[in-house]
Amino acid sequence: MAESLRFADILSTASAIANYVGAESVTAAHMLDSLDVLQERKSMEDLAPVRSAFMAARQPAATVSPAVQDVVRRWFDEIGRDINATIAGPALDRLADDLRQAGGSG
Repeated sequence: MAESLRFADILSTASAIANYVGAESVTAAHMLDSLDVLQERKSMEDLAPVRSAFMAARQPAATVSPAVQDVVRRWFDEIGRDINATIAGPALDRLADDLRQAGGSG
């Protein structure tokens, strides 16, 4: 299990998850799933049936929900506006709580 996660990895994994499940935008639930995948509590295969991007019926998710944009902006400021900063321990728990309040489940 990861003890700390790079903010950039959390964001890019959430985007990859949204694309993987065919979502139109990245949501708080995708962000929470990202934390679980990066901490090895879930796998991508746990999130949806395996499918090829070549068979997708839609374009990749190109938007981010407004609630997630707000959380990301606040956290980006909190970590000193360093996309490569790591988040660990109680801070990861606070991020997950913020995402749940923004409409994510989990």
